[in-house]
Amino acid sequence: MAYRIQLQHDGVARVTFDEPVTFDDAFAAFLALTSEDGFVAPRRVFDLRGCDFRVTSSELRRLAHMGKNQDREPSRIALIADRDFTFGRLRQHRAFRESPITDISVFRDEADAMRWLEDSHAS
Repeated sequence: MAYRIQLQHDGVARVTFDEPVTFDDAFAAFLALTSEDGFVAPRRVFDLRGCDFRVTSSELRRLAHMGKNQDREPSRIALIADRDFTFGRLRQHRAFRESPITDISVFRDEADAMRWLEDSHAS
């Protein structure tokens, strides 16, 4: 398996990828996080640190479209990347994925990402 999903005690769904990350890996993780009622957790973090990201722009657009179709409640998604190329692709995904009820942000630092997710939980 190219990814692991952990539902943390604070209700955050954490997805950690192994490298390389392909569309098939991202799609499989997407399916694992969804049900007919929407996403399994309103706060999600995707950790792609250290990963070779092999998802094209058109595949990112497709993933974003699928994500928007699953939005049922307000949610926050933190994307973490330490490699410049992956960071840039995730920013591109954020632009494709914009939604009135979903906030997405891209981070290089895990602590910043988790703080941002926790801030959303406190409001």
